[in-house]
Amino acid sequence: MNFLYQLFSEDFIYALGWTVLHSFWQALAIGLLMAVGMMLLQRKSAKARYEMAAFSMFLVLISSLITFLVYYDTAQATSDFVTIQLQEATASASVENSTLTITTLESYLEYFNQYIPFVVAVWFIGACFFLVRLMGGLAYVQRLKYTNHQPVSEKWTNKVNQLCKKLRLHKSVRMVESSLATVPMVIGYLKPVILMPIGAINGLSESEVDAILAHELAHIYRNDFLLNIFLSVIEVLFYFNPAVWWIAA
Repeated sequence: MNFLYQLFSEDFIYALGWTVLHSFWQALAIGLLMAVGMMLLQRKSAKARYEMAAFSMFLVLISSLITFLVYYDTAQATSDFVTIQLQEATASASVENSTLTITTLESYLEYFNQYIPFVVAVWFIGACFFLVRLMGGLAYVQRLKYTNHQPVSEKWTNKVNQLCKKLRLHKSVRMVESSLATVPMVIGYLKPVILMPIGAINGLSESEVDAILAHELAHIYRNDFLLNIFLSVIEVLFYFNPAVWWIAA
């Protein structure tokens, strides 16, 4: 575990370890609340349910950030507080009961604090692995955006521009045919590109292509590409947490 202490301070490791442990019950509580919310939104649109799930993911992150800051800022104060509490317990209770209380509390804290570096080490290694995988996925997406594609006809370029005006979308959106894409998709945030599999346009009716374009432009309008990256980062940070897996799904 020595490599951890070369990267982070002892207080940082302490706060991060307890944040990881607390995230299990925090994410579970948020997931249960989301489940109730999903039941209430059964008759609502899929967009509403998606927004609730995304908001739940943000809550998991925010709750953990607050937990980390509390533990980090009070790392030394926590130790002093426990010492004071133990001294007060000794003064106010019988020697036998106080000894039992002190022993139990000390054992509890010592047990968990002993394994905090191990918890952080496991989390750190796993997070690095999943972060590398995420970066590899993003690199492949960028490859899709810039290679092995050809522009569509002027007819479809004009169609995209018309739909952008209807949506009041002020970004410049390109549409291309890709030999690598297997399904229609949007890539990019500042300069988004709609990828259509080669031959898909010719195999569909004009109304079907219009529906696909409207769907992809809606993703751009809602900034889903950027949002999905951020949600993927949260999944990387909480890769170990089953409640987060469920919320993300």
